[in-house]
Amino acid sequence: MAINSEESERNTAGSKVQDKALRFSIVVPVYNTEKYLAECIRSILAQSYGNFELILVDDGSTDSSRQICMEYAATDSRIRVIYQSNHGVSAARNAGLDASSGDYVTFTDSDDYLLEGALEYAAAKIQATGADMLAFGIRKITPYKSFHYRAVPDKTGPLEGHMPHLAIGGSFFRLSALNLHDIRFTEGLAYSEDRVFILSFAPYCRQLTTCSEVFYIYRSNDGAATCSRNGLRIMKNQFRAARIMFNMSKESLYAGFSKQLQGQARKVIKWGIHAVVRYNPDSNSIFITRQEFLKQFSGEYRHPACAWTKLLATRRFIVLRESVTRFFRGHAED
Repeated sequence: MAINSEESERNTAGSKVQDKALRFSIVVPVYNTEKYLAECIRSILAQSYGNFELILVDDGSTDSSRQICMEYAATDSRIRVIYQSNHGVSAARNAGLDASSGDYVTFTDSDDYLLEGALEYAAAKIQATGADMLAFGIRKITPYKSFHYRAVPDKTGPLEGHMPHLAIGGSFFRLSALNLHDIRFTEGLAYSEDRVFILSFAPYCRQLTTCSEVFYIYRSNDGAATCSRNGLRIMKNQFRAARIMFNMSKESLYAGFSKQLQGQARKVIKWGIHAVVRYNPDSNSIFITRQEFLKQFSGEYRHPACAWTKLLATRRFIVLRESVTRFFRGHAED
């Protein structure tokens, strides 16, 4: 079905949303987060807005996470638990998506949590704007500090060829649109999977609402699935995400977002190279990264060999600067 012919379907869905209380599907991928999982679940069950289903997807946890899921599911009929062998966060989110039956779906990582009023606020905003996607602010907490991780303005309107940089956490998507266009996470992709997912949804998002209020708390957790110190693994994931976005930028469906997609692809390439320089700076790892870069992206740069040399030099400088900063910060704390 062409996008232009979807207006009647979209308007019908929007009118239905306006006529009844919104039901949310909240998908929580779970993997070895026994330390934080209960807090995450409690933050959802304590919401003043109760019209939701909570789908916990245990992705083959080897700690007590599965038992925690079972215990909470036994106490609240709104909770469903899905068990699967370990296939990664993207596969876990997809399993939750496939099981969702709400009007809108949102994703909460199992080591993060929602603040009180999150769902009530989201429901009121969606009812008022009819948005296909809503996102509110995120606060990041670390063992040392707390700060705004994603600050967004209060705004509602069409995308006009640019999707703001938003995270999966604290974002709500019209489920019927995701299902109609088969928008899913790229399985096996462990980094920038949220970026690819949101940009995949961009052509179908006719109305985006962003809110400056913060309701999502993102915890910096060294044990999280994405906190790897394997630079080559990070690089391969980021390069894969970049390749997907470059390919998307060449499709007519994404013509209005082509420039943004190419820019995001080049950004995650930098992150991949940065990870290797920081965690695996040996000559063999650098050589492997160079070969991967030239193999996958020679057609995306006018002078790929020169581009590689510049990217590597820049990342090395940034990593050195970070090391110096950490050194002096450590001495200052002593």
